[in-house]
Amino acid sequence: MRVQGSDAAACHKARKKELTKQSYKKTANTWQSLVGGAMVSAGATMNNFQLIRPNVQYLEEIRDYREESLRDVSSKEDFIYGSAGLHNFENPACWIEHCKLLEKSETLPDNTFVESDAYLFVQGKRILGMINCRRRLDNYFSTIGGHIGFSVRPSERGKGYGSKMLAMALYRYRELGFDKVLVTCVSENIASRKIIIANGGVFESTLLDKSDGSIMERYWINVNVE
Repeated sequence: MRVQGSDAAACHKARKKELTKQSYKKTANTWQSLVGGAMVSAGATMNNFQLIRPNVQYLEEIRDYREESLRDVSSKEDFIYGSAGLHNFENPACWIEHCKLLEKSETLPDNTFVESDAYLFVQGKRILGMINCRRRLDNYFSTIGGHIGFSVRPSERGKGYGSKMLAMALYRYRELGFDKVLVTCVSENIASRKIIIANGGVFESTLLDKSDGSIMERYWINVNVE
C-alpha cells in the first residue's frame, strides 16, 4: 500500500532518523565485499555472473523476463524497474535497439530521457536481473529517479542477486570517474532498501513523488573507494 497525501508528511520525520541510523551502521559493509574483494568491470565475469549489454543472443530470455515480470502478482505495477522501458516493447529486438539509442545524447528519443547504459545480469544464458545506469541526472532523476534502477526476476528473488548486480554496476561508475551515485527506492520496498544499504547506501532524505503519491527514500553510495 502506498502512503499518500497528509500521511506522507507525517512519516517523513519518523523514518528519517531510523533510516539514517541504519545506513551509517551498514556503510562499513561496502559493495567491495560483495564481489569478494576482487574488483570487476561491467561485462567481466564474477563468480559466473556477468553484466552484459542487451543483445540478440538473449532475445527469448528477454521476452521471458518481460512476461514473467509483468505476470508477477506481488507487484501492482505495469512497468519493470531498471529495464529501460522493456514493458513498452513486446518485440525484444526493438527494445535492444531502444537501449542503443539511450547510450548517446544525440540519439535520445526525447528530452524525458538521459544518457544511460542498460545491462542484463546473467548467469550462463539465464537473465537473473536488469539494471539501468544513468550517466547524468536531470531534474526528475536528481530528486526521485536517481542514477540507477534495477529489478530481479521474480522467480530468482531472495537469493542475493540484487546485491551482486548493484555491486558490479557501482564499479562501472567508478570506472567512469564518478565519486558517488544516487539510488532511490519506494519506502515500502524493503528488499530494495536492504540491497542499497548492503552496498554502502547512506540515507539522505525522503521525498514525495507527486506523480503517484509514493514516498521515495534517497541514498548516496560512495564509489570512489579503495
